[in-house]
Amino acid sequence: MGLALVEDLAAKGWNITVFDFDHISGAKVAERLGRQVSFIKGNTAKYEELGSAFVETWKKRGSIDFVFANAPVQGIGERSKFYEPKEELAEGFPPKPSTLTLEVNLLGVVYTAYLALHFFRKNPNKSGKLVMTSSASALYPSGSLALYSAAKHAVVGLTRSMGAALGKEPITVNCICPGLVPSGLLPEAFTNALQADMITPTSTIVKAINNFLADDSLTGQVAECSGQDVIYRPSYEPENEAARYMLALQDGKVAAKIDLAEMGRHAKVKKEFYDRMEDSAA
Repeated sequence: MGLALVEDLAAKGWNITVFDFDHISGAKVAERLGRQVSFIKGNTAKYEELGSAFVETWKKRGSIDFVFANAPVQGIGERSKFYEPKEELAEGFPPKPSTLTLEVNLLGVVYTAYLALHFFRKNPNKSGKLVMTSSASALYPSGSLALYSAAKHAVVGLTRSMGAALGKEPITVNCICPGLVPSGLLPEAFTNALQADMITPTSTIVKAINNFLADDSLTGQVAECSGQDVIYRPSYEPENEAARYMLALQDGKVAAKIDLAEMGRHAKVKKEFYDRMEDSAA
């Protein structure tokens, strides 16, 4: 998907930085497409590497106008084998599950979104467009893909939250939810077994992203890419007054009798608690 978009935008004259862990493929793409495409090797789950790539791109190009957060670890055959019974360790609990799927598909996307927001605000017009890759697994139950599905659900939530929060800034945030898209990450035996007319071509992905690039009114949107179709998925609507009140309170649309001094004391205590948690996890 990323390659198809790079080829499309390069043909339109965009200057592009490709950031990928696969340095062989990435370097070949940059060489083939010419000087307007640069390649930086790195791991999206490592904040410092990703941040350095943003800085390098900013210094080279002078602005960052569009970011595509798309560095998936495929869910097929999840590394964690989350449901599989495990032998206990000597301590009495099973081995730690692999969290690579979460680190790349969620944490890497969070880092990318955070950095994109920072650099968009450095642009002369303080604008930018962010598109993140979620999955159809965020829209439908995926029993065999527990952690992958969890990560992709979170990307949908991040998209809608950022879209709502940044409504007054010239920054748009959207995501795509692709269906079955053949890629080099999928086993050839799996891809070959797919029903041809049920596959989602990369052209559908490119179409969805170009829609976001062309329309500044689209933000907080979730675009399912299924077959030839791009389907915008609405968020849930609150079903009762309590839910509507909660949402209005979160958005600052409801006046509540809040003791601000007490809120400040509470925030200080919680900060100290969370600081200790972070220190213990380091």
